[in-house]
Amino acid sequence: MKLAVWALVLAACSASTIPDFYGVRLGMSPRDVRERFAGGPGTWTSEATRDDYAVHWSAASGHEGSLPDAAIFEFHTGALVAVRADLPASASFASGRALIVTKSGVLKVSHASGKLHADLLARDCPTHATEAAALAAAAP
Repeated sequence: MKLAVWALVLAACSASTIPDFYGVRLGMSPRDVRERFAGGPGTWTSEATRDDYAVHWSAASGHEGSLPDAAIFEFHTGALVAVRADLPASASFASGRALIVTKSGVLKVSHASGKLHADLLARDCPTHATEAAALAAAAP
């Protein structure tokens, strides 16, 4: 019994967590995302379809460093359920593992042509469930 308890404690201590995306995390409202997103100067636009709502952010021209180039924040019934972003190769956000799967979300970072693309999905969203399950299934 003691061994099982220690195994559970060690597993909990080593559990992966998905880092905040420049101050934003899954479950936030659109207002919270706009207020807390630390991607630097940029332009916001939005679109809505049925229960889903997306806020697009594009970096101001001439931005430098490790800040995102562009990001799409997707909401379902008012809660952030997905982030899709293009990042420079120097982005500190993507310096960890290429795939992180937790009970509540999946983060996949892809490298292509000197740039990074990040997909962060909530696993319990009906709109994104199939995509999140496919990403989670790729975990070792």
